[in-house]
Amino acid sequence: MKKYNNKMLNKLHNKNSYQYCMLFILIFLVYGRTIWFDFNLDDTIITDAINEKIKTVNDLFSIFKLSYNNTDYRPIVLFSFGIENLIFGSLQPSISHFINIILFFLITLAALQLFKALFDPNKNSLIFVAIVLFCVLPVNSEVVCSIKCRDNLLSMLFGLYSSLFFIRFLEKERLNYLFLLISVLFTFLGILSKMDAIGFVFFNLFYYIYYYKKDWKAILYYSLCIIIITNIVNELSQNALFAEENSKYIGLTTFTENPLSTSNLIGFKLIAFANTIYYYFTRLVPISDFRYYYGYNYLKVLSTDTISFYCGLVILILFILLLIRFIINNNKVGVIGILGLFLTSIYALNLFIPVAGIIADRYIFIASLFFCLLLSYFLFKISNFLKKEIYLLSMILTILLFFIVTTSIRVGAWKNIYTLIKTDAPKLTNSYEAMRIASSVYMSEYEKTDKEEVKQELQQKCIYYAEKGIEVYPKNYLLHQFLGQYYFKFNKPDKSLEHLHISLKNDSSKTSYFYLGDIHYSIKNLDSALYYYKVALKKNPSSPVLINNISTVYFEMGDKEKCLQFNYDLLKNDSSIFAAYENLGYYYLAEKDTAKAESYFKQGEKYGLPPVKIRYNN
Repeated sequence: MKKYNNKMLNKLHNKNSYQYCMLFILIFLVYGRTIWFDFNLDDTIITDAINEKIKTVNDLFSIFKLSYNNTDYRPIVLFSFGIENLIFGSLQPSISHFINIILFFLITLAALQLFKALFDPNKNSLIFVAIVLFCVLPVNSEVVCSIKCRDNLLSMLFGLYSSLFFIRFLEKERLNYLFLLISVLFTFLGILSKMDAIGFVFFNLFYYIYYYKKDWKAILYYSLCIIIITNIVNELSQNALFAEENSKYIGLTTFTENPLSTSNLIGFKLIAFANTIYYYFTRLVPISDFRYYYGYNYLKVLSTDTISFYCGLVILILFILLLIRFIINNNKVGVIGILGLFLTSIYALNLFIPVAGIIADRYIFIASLFFCLLLSYFLFKISNFLKKEIYLLSMILTILLFFIVTTSIRVGAWKNIYTLIKTDAPKLTNSYEAMRIASSVYMSEYEKTDKEEVKQELQQKCIYYAEKGIEVYPKNYLLHQFLGQYYFKFNKPDKSLEHLHISLKNDSSKTSYFYLGDIHYSIKNLDSALYYYKVALKKNPSSPVLINNISTVYFEMGDKEKCLQFNYDLLKNDSSIFAAYENLGYYYLAEKDTAKAESYFKQGEKYGLPPVKIRYNN
C-alpha cells in the first residue's frame, strides 16, 4: 500500500489537540444554532415520559421500569433526560439540543480513536478526513437536530467504545479480560440506548474472525457475554413493555409504515433489499432530498420496474466486487469500510425485518461513519493516481463545502415542528403517514392561535393534507376519522358525519362510534348520540368519558329513571367505577339532595375520583 503523504494533513494528524478543536469548531459552526431551536417531531415521546415527573433520585431510577413509547425499551436515553429534568426542573429544548451537540462531538472523538486503533499510523490523514466528512454529512442532520434522536447518539457513542476496547483487548500480548468486560459493558449501555448498537457486536465478531485468530477462547467468552446481556435486556424490556395496556401492539409495523409488514415472502424481501440500498445510497452521497418521513407510497419498496431496483442491484454488485478486491489485496481500510457500512445498517435494509417508514435518515447514522471512511479512501486513491497533492485538497474542500451548505440548509428546517412540516410536507403528498403527521401538526397549530386569518389558513392545510393522505390510501380509517373531527371543530357536522361513517367501514376497532356520539350530541340529536355512545361503551366498557356522556344524555332527555338505573347497573357489576359515583353525585346535586350527592362523591374518591367541592347555599 502507498503511504498517503500530504504535508499539511500530516502536520495536523500529529496534534490531537488541533484535531479536537477543529472538529468542535466545525460541528458548532454547522449545528450551534440548534441551541435556539424548539422541540420537534416525536420529541413528545420524551417530554410525555419525563417532563416535570422526575422530582427525586428514586423517580430517576424508576425510569428503568418504563417502556419507550410503548414500543421499545431504551432506559439509558430516558435516564439522560431524567437527569436533565432533575437538575433543571423541566426539560428545556436549548439544554437538550446543546447536549446533543456535545454527544455528537464525543462520537467524532471516539470514532477517531477507534480508526487509529484499527489502522496503521500512515493512514492518520485519511482517517481524519473521514471524521471531518462525517461531521458535516447531510444525512446526519436529523440525528443531531432532533432531541428525540439522542437514542442514536448514545447507542453509537457506547458502540464505538465497545469496539475500541474490544480492539485493545485483542492487541495486548496477553489478553486483558478487563478490556473485554469494559467492551461488553459499553455494548450493554449501547443496546439499552437503542438496539442498533448490536451492529457493533457484528463488527467486533467480524474483526476477530477475519483479522485476529489468536485465541478462540476469547471469542467464545465474548459471545457468551453478549448472549447474557441480550437476554437481560430482553427480560427487562418484556417487563416494561407488557406492563402497558396496549402490549399486544408492541413492535408491530403497519402497512402504511412499510408494505413489507403484510408481504413476508423472501422474494419480496430481496426486492425491498435492492430498493432500500439505492434509497440509502442516494441519501449518503447525497443526491436526493431529506424528509421527516418516507414510507408507503412515497418509496416503491416492492417494485421491480423502477430505477431504484436496478440501481440498487448494481450498487450491491459493485460493493461485493470491491469487497472481494479489497480482501485479495489485503486492503484493511476497504474491507472494514464496506463491511462496517453493511453490518451496522443490516437491520435497516428491510431484509430481515420491515422497518417503520421503509427508510429513515437516522437508521444509517452509524453506517454513515464507514461510508465516510470509504469516501476518504477513494479521495486519497485518486490523489495518488494523479500524483498531485493539490488535487486532494481541492476535492476535500469542494466536498466539504457542499456538505456544509447542504447540511446547514437542512438544519434550518428543524427549527420547530411547524417549520419542518412546512418545509417537507408539500413534497411528501405520496406518503400516507407523512400526510397524517402533517395534518395533525396543522391541527395542533390551529388550536394554538387566536388570529382568525391564520386559523383559516391552518384549517385549509389540515383538510388538504388529510385528503391527500386519503388519496394515497383510500381504505384507511384514521384520516377519515381525523377529517370527521376537524369538520366537527369547523362547525360542519354533515361533512363530519360523512367521513366518520367511512371511517367505521375500515376500522376494526370502531373508535369512530365515540366521535359520532359527540357530533349527534352537539346537534341535539340525543337518540342517535345515545346509540353511538352505547356501542362505543361496549368496545371500551371502562371509559369514564363514555359513562359520563351516556348519563348526561339520559338526564338531558328527561329520562331520570334510566339515568339512575344506568349508573346503578354499572356499580352492581363493578363497584369500583368512579364515573358512576360521579354521575350519581351530580344527579342528586341537581335534585338539591346535597347529602346524597356528597355521599356518592366520597365513595367515588376511594376509586380515583378527584375531590368534588360542593357549594352550600346559606
